[in-house]
Amino acid sequence: MAFRIDTAIIRGEINNEVHGQVTGKLWIADREDPIILRLRGNAHRDIAGCHLSFVNTKVKPQASSQSLATEQEGAVGDMTASRKVKIPTIPDDEIYARIDRKEAIPTCLSNCLYLEWFSQANGRVVIEGTDFKIRVSEPQWTLAPEEEAEQIDENSLQMRNFIEEIADRLSGEDPGSGDSRPLDEFEWEERLKESDRITDAYMEALDKYRDHPDQDRAVARAMGWDAIADECDTSDPWDDDMNPEMDFSDEEDEDEDEEDGDSAAMDDEDEFFFGEGDDDDLDQHHPLYERVHSFTVILTGYAQSRGLMDPVDKDKGSPSPLQNVVFATMDLAAKLAGALNGLGSGLDPEPGLVIAWLKRGLPVLDRALSGCEQAVTEKRVDPGWIAEVRAELFEIRTQMLELIQQFRNQLP
Repeated sequence: MAFRIDTAIIRGEINNEVHGQVTGKLWIADREDPIILRLRGNAHRDIAGCHLSFVNTKVKPQASSQSLATEQEGAVGDMTASRKVKIPTIPDDEIYARIDRKEAIPTCLSNCLYLEWFSQANGRVVIEGTDFKIRVSEPQWTLAPEEEAEQIDENSLQMRNFIEEIADRLSGEDPGSGDSRPLDEFEWEERLKESDRITDAYMEALDKYRDHPDQDRAVARAMGWDAIADECDTSDPWDDDMNPEMDFSDEEDEDEDEEDGDSAAMDDEDEFFFGEGDDDDLDQHHPLYERVHSFTVILTGYAQSRGLMDPVDKDKGSPSPLQNVVFATMDLAAKLAGALNGLGSGLDPEPGLVIAWLKRGLPVLDRALSGCEQAVTEKRVDPGWIAEVRAELFEIRTQMLELIQQFRNQLP
């Protein structure tokens, strides 16, 4: 994903007074020397030809910022000081409370500083925030509308090239292409890695164009899906008036009969998806998945009842490592569902694919075990209880390894 240094910035300056060239300096928390920018291209018209300086009013160090190269050379992306964004008008703790109560979060429109570039050292780098005090000089030259359009096209091309690097598109054949034989576990692992890269690339494109008035087309272009982009209907672009603030509040004034009908429909859906009706063969839950799912429910209940899922532990001043255990087991349950649920339904996947999915779950399980060790070291939970958790995780690992061997025996 994009290399973001929003909160770590102390202050900075961007100079586009020379046409076709952007230079600058950025001072980062916990770094002595400033970051030097030497980029080709121009900013958007609001700051093109200007010297922009800014100061962060809410500095917070970021560990990732330490790996940002001191010399940033490359191409300009979108650079503007007048992007409009919605920001909450209430404190963070009240936001969480409103989410719990399924209430709408009040927002207001605010100017956002958005500085993006594509560097040879770090790829796509973004500074985005509303907590900057900004000063802009008088422009030394003016960017013509046609020049801005050309610059925006160039920015889109840079984004597309960056997306292609993430997706790691190859011109060669896919593993096993042109061959009707089943793929083995290693070929399926390559397929899954490719899927991961494409997913990462897609999420990067969504992040970039999340507020774009023609988001679908812009994302498709960035992904290289030109045929899809050409088919996108742009006659009714995205507009705030057509997309009101999401409100999760309960509809208490619904007619009771309508509520009963909705409940009945939901019950029917539950029967289908959870295998409690006549169609249960379509969604068979594997015993190992059921075991991990139940284990996750127990872990989550334990952690929540003791305040260990809070963003910050009140006693320790930092998030509890038990959160890592909970999130890892959730991730593991999802992977096991994809690998094992539905086996025997007549639509069984190839053994190599099941093995590849199971192998992807092993590092996730290791992450859960690491969280257990950290919880013991920091004395966050009862040692006897965490020992039982570790024992269960090792039992799950044993079953996963046995399943891997079982499916390897089914390979041709």
